[in-house]
Amino acid sequence: MGSTEYVKADVKIISATNRNIEKMVEQKKFRSDLYYRLNTYQIHMPLLKERPGDIPELILHFLSLLGKEFNRVMPLVQQQAMDELSRYSWPGNVRELKNVVERLVLVSKGREITQSMVASLINKGTPLESREEKPFEKKLFSHEKELIEQALISCGWNISKTARTLGITRNTLRYRIKKHKLGPGL
Repeated sequence: MGSTEYVKADVKIISATNRNIEKMVEQKKFRSDLYYRLNTYQIHMPLLKERPGDIPELILHFLSLLGKEFNRVMPLVQQQAMDELSRYSWPGNVRELKNVVERLVLVSKGREITQSMVASLINKGTPLESREEKPFEKKLFSHEKELIEQALISCGWNISKTARTLGITRNTLRYRIKKHKLGPGL
């Protein structure tokens, strides 16, 4: 740094995004020359809900990391709990899974992680296999945008407060705000 001599470097850049960069290039919102320099090889990573077989392995990986971080033996995950975690749709993807695993470790206090613990964290107490879609749930989903917007307005567009009011995580709320293109004044 600060030298006038050239130093040869051989680097590879790996980048990730959740945006459609090709569309952004077309809309002139992303520089095409930068896109073509970076876009040597694309790796599409499917959403976690599209690869439920990875969930048990990721859970064991996170338990291993947490064991090192907390310097203690991690709780065992009952098979029913693992099945419950594998059936969940994970709207927050791997980050949400990691956070849920950490919460389960804290809740378990070193004992087993049970299906009821999982259900109480990700389904508000209702095990996934017993959930049936009722006709009103379809109507509720179709009015999701309107309900979220009303909640945001009533909470003064405070994301944390709105998420608590709706009973969802902040990441889920952010995802749905983006999905429905919601924002103050829109």
